[in-house]
Amino acid sequence: MKLPQISQLFSARSISLAWKAPLVSFWIAIAFQNIIVRSTTPPISSSVLMLLIEPLNTTSHVLLARRFWLSGDKPEALRELALADRSPRGAVLGAQSEQVLASWENEPRAAQRELAFWQDIIEKHPDYPDGYLGAAVASIKEKQLELAQRYTDLLLSHDPNNAMGLQLATLLGASH
Repeated sequence: MKLPQISQLFSARSISLAWKAPLVSFWIAIAFQNIIVRSTTPPISSSVLMLLIEPLNTTSHVLLARRFWLSGDKPEALRELALADRSPRGAVLGAQSEQVLASWENEPRAAQRELAFWQDIIEKHPDYPDGYLGAAVASIKEKQLELAQRYTDLLLSHDPNNAMGLQLATLLGASH
């Protein structure tokens, strides 16, 4: 029994193309996968990128911890601060991480104290326009936009040409 030679059934060109087709389709699939991953993956934040570049940098851990803290993920922030303390350069940070954490915890109270301070100034000196400006800014820090709008209106009623008051009015008008 004699078997036919492959070159009699298929031309050399078709054999060459058949060999390359899976390879080309593999590379096309890889390229499409790359495009899909890039379009669906969110960009890396600077704090994460900094940590990836310098994993032993204490500042990188503190910046990432701050990002976690501000986003409300306090357990993850505490874990990052602990990593900063344990890093080889973390010996410099040491007890400072507790101070950093304390300052982050006190931020809301500081904003409340600032608003109370400006409200006290307004009560004692109702014709002092900067008191209304300070109260408006402190209200924004407290995320009390309606109160900030009210203080901005009072500021502009006392000083209609106040540049900061006009900017605040524009900003608050856009946020409502």
